[in-house]
Amino acid sequence: IIYSTDIVKKKTNDVPVKNNKILILADKDTISNQILNDNYNNIINMCTSINFECYVKSHPNKDFRLNIINKNSNQIDSTIPAELIFDEYQFIIGTSSTSLVFFYGISISIINFFSDCYSIDKTKKHFNGIDNNKIIFYPTNIDQLIDILKENIND
Repeated sequence: IIYSTDIVKKKTNDVPVKNNKILILADKDTISNQILNDNYNNIINMCTSINFECYVKSHPNKDFRLNIINKNSNQIDSTIPAELIFDEYQFIIGTSSTSLVFFYGISISIINFFSDCYSIDKTKKHFNGIDNNKIIFYPTNIDQLIDILKENIND
């Protein structure tokens, strides 16, 4: 039996790509859609202003899609599994998507942007339950997120 996580790990490079591309996984979560939209739009605008390229991918299931439209970002077909396009990006940003765990580059969860202790705890337990060796950054605000990006660009 081959489990899907094994296939994902074999598909992606063992060595993360080095570029200024950010994959944003814009999915609905326990946080309100409006708050998520506002935060993702702020992230996109800040990142593109310092020469990062932002690519937004919504969840394949339309019930979980957070439709972000931002002129500073590129939209990726939501039907393409994120794991099949990992090799094109150095960074991935989301809230609680499992894809953050399987990404070989720099994974960043913005769950700590929100003061929802239950969601924060649940997300971290979810990630650690899959792979407790994967380093995922948890900035508490946009400034910390930008610092993480700047410190790790082309690292």
